[in-house]
Amino acid sequence: MVLQVQTTEMAQKLQEAINGHDQLKDICGARKPKERIPHIMVYDIEKCGEGVTREEEEQSFLEKVKKSNLLPEGEMKVLFRKKGSGNREHWVISMEPVLFKQIKGEKRIQFGFGSFRFREFLEPMKCFRCHKFGHGRKTCVVDKDLCSKCPGMHSFRECKSTAPVCRNCREFNRKSTNKVRVDHTATSEHCPIFLREKEQIKLKTNYGD
Repeated sequence: MVLQVQTTEMAQKLQEAINGHDQLKDICGARKPKERIPHIMVYDIEKCGEGVTREEEEQSFLEKVKKSNLLPEGEMKVLFRKKGSGNREHWVISMEPVLFKQIKGEKRIQFGFGSFRFREFLEPMKCFRCHKFGHGRKTCVVDKDLCSKCPGMHSFRECKSTAPVCRNCREFNRKSTNKVRVDHTATSEHCPIFLREKEQIKLKTNYGD
């Protein structure tokens, strides 16, 4: 269970109250969520051939990135990969704030005599079945793919709407007095709800400032 409070002091008091409660402390515990560190996405990395394990491939890549960019000591880790075109992949890498500061503002990361295009990765978790944020397809409670063009209970291929209406923004407008535009698809990168989710991720990221 996740509980959200307004201040650090409130979180500390809640944690102490739960962990110090005679009846609760033996059946549950409270802790702060692990702090998010910066993530980057590195584009168009060619897959290695056979004979090299995934772990070896990633370790070799990260070591070369550190050396080529004269990065200080700090942990880097490949979190996952996204399919690119052909034999290429896009890697999402987490790195300690001290490392991110060294490359922040750059458009390319050096790699030996070449370089790779990269950007900060702030994409929120999103379900591509119901198009809501905060969970993935595997844990979605909806039993069929919903339309990304309109709020209908059909798939995108079955949609007959001539103009897009974002289901997430429409739902937000129903619950809020601060209205947002709905004239876009649920997959649009300009969706106000998507941009709000990205901003929340950024606010929760430790940049070491």
